[in-house]
Amino acid sequence: MGSFLYKIFIFFWTIWTMSLFLLILLVLFPVLFFGVTFGGPKTIHALHSLPRICSKTILFLGGVRLKFRNPMPFDPAGQYIFISNHNSNLDPVITGGAIPNLYKFIAKAEILKMPIFGYIVRKLYVSVVRTDANDRSRSMEVMREFIDLGSCLIMYPEATRNRTDEPLGPFKSGAFNLSIEKKVPIVVLLAVDSWKRMSPTDWWVKPGVMDCVWLGPYEPGDRTHEEMEEYKAMIKGDMLRILEGSS
Repeated sequence: MGSFLYKIFIFFWTIWTMSLFLLILLVLFPVLFFGVTFGGPKTIHALHSLPRICSKTILFLGGVRLKFRNPMPFDPAGQYIFISNHNSNLDPVITGGAIPNLYKFIAKAEILKMPIFGYIVRKLYVSVVRTDANDRSRSMEVMREFIDLGSCLIMYPEATRNRTDEPLGPFKSGAFNLSIEKKVPIVVLLAVDSWKRMSPTDWWVKPGVMDCVWLGPYEPGDRTHEEMEEYKAMIKGDMLRILEGSS
């Protein structure tokens, strides 16, 4: 009986959270639409605070609280490439709400097909078709341009949600190559148990406390692209030690 009541609760809680998400998008859409369509670079720059506010509001009213084991080890006004593990559908909201810096998301192109949300993502962030080598090259060039303009990047090196029993999936190299090329340090936002709040295989929202850890900053120093794999393995190893120690 208790399990049945819990499932009923989660069903209605998910409806509440998703409805809240859509409502916030609908309220913000006119501002974002006119801003990205008719505004200049300064206007678009200012608009990046709205998705962060949206993410924080959804987490708060959706009953998900981020509990960090350590304080932020980086400058909230500095430039970094933020990376995070990806084992929940909630991860973009987590990173969007937790990171205070001016950032650009790297979003998979499938999101662009979503009504309202897809239009906003197309205008504000960087899309990539993961299966298209030419589009991956295009997106990397756009990311270089944003770094040159002073923006931070938020990237998921696993590229897609990790649906396996392993703590982390295989890592792509884009974030690490960019860090070495542009001499921008990497900061890790590790969501240790985000899958407990929302599984990578469904959309049920479960309120509660989420265990998070900051790692870094990892300075690329004078590393070359030939040393990228070592750089990537070092950072992934630090992430794995925490995830395996928390299981």
